Amino acid sequence: MATYDATIVTDKGNQMINAANADEDTITYSKIVFSSDDYSSFTDNQIQGLTALNNKEISVVPQVSMTDDGSTKILGYGENESSDSGFYIKTYASYAKDKNGNEFLFSVAVSQNADYIPAKSTGNSNEIAYSFNIKFDRTENITLSDTSNIPVTLQDFNNFKTLTAKNLSDTENNANQYTDNKAKELQANIDTKQPNGNYANQNDLQKLQDNINSSISNPESSINQNINNLKNGVTKNNNSINNLQGQVNQTRSDVSNTQNTANSVSNDAMRYRGSLDGQSLDNFTTTGIYTGNPKDAPYPGIYSLSVFNDNASNTTKQVLTMVWNNNAGTAGNSTLTRSKNGGQGWQQWLQSASVIMVDSDDEVQKVSNANPGSLIIVSEGSD
Repeated sequence: MATYDATIVTDKGNQMINAANADEDTITYSKIVFSSDDYSSFTDNQIQGLTALNNKEISVVPQVSMTDDGSTKILGYGENESSDSGFYIKTYASYAKDKNGNEFLFSVAVSQNADYIPAKSTGNSNEIAYSFNIKFDRTENITLSDTSNIPVTLQDFNNFKTLTAKNLSDTENNANQYTDNKAKELQANIDTKQPNGNYANQNDLQKLQDNINSSISNPESSINQNINNLKNGVTKNNNSINNLQGQVNQTRSDVSNTQNTANSVSNDAMRYRGSLDGQSLDNFTTTGIYTGNPKDAPYPGIYSLSVFNDNASNTTKQVLTMVWNNNAGTAGNSTLTRSKNGGQGWQQWLQSASVIMVDSDDEVQKVSNANPGSLIIVSEGSD
């Protein structure tokens, strides 16, 4: 009995895998077949010896891509476009061609629960999809599809949503921490602003009181002196009051400036600002979060851009996180940073070590600023 829902590579397929790994031949996947052939009574060895299927009710050109673990994914979407009667799909198969164009049966999978495809004339949905995952040592001898034409499965989309949510959460936490630290610095600055100056103290008031008492006891001899003392005391107090008023006004100005700075930090706090689509990253200098597909990214992809402004050092910093790599066709988490000071230009992007997928040797120049230790994989497009 066949092993259900398992990919069984045929004898010819294994022979071609060995040839591709030895750099003696190439493999180009030519079609995915959805068949009503029933091989459930066959052993795995018997299926391995198959060279062709009898029935090929649906035959489609596959989409071939590389997965995160280095496997080759062969994906086919099919529908009943010709048959006026429904049928059960009991077998899935992939066909391929060698470097001379000779086509052969590469792999077979027997379905435990056959999918029913209704007749074309019913008007009901009759679409079906299936994928094979094969591991190769020498993937450069495997022809991949154009990554822009590879459909996204529900699992791919859910993985992308999870990664995007994590990146946005990390960015928000970093922004909140930055804002909290700046608010604490501003509050400390407000707390240290205290008015200073010369004021009439307790001793000055006591001397004035003594002079008044003396004047009462000897009014005829000291009245003029007391008047002068009173005038001097009033003048001194007026000067102290003026000084105090000046300090109060300065303190109010400092508090107002500090509050304006705090409001600026609050208003400039990290939040979603807009889209990067089709725009140059050089133009994004306002603190905030941006997402999309910029025209001048180091290599094509969908990104999350965080911009931070440090007014104290007059420095602007960009943190660019890749959330979808167009070259690899999968989600990723490569992070690049750069900064500029004042009116100077942007510095080069700095990138942590990572795996970088490019379409051809010409595209290698786009990632020439990758950190040491980065792995650059070049994949050749389909004919």
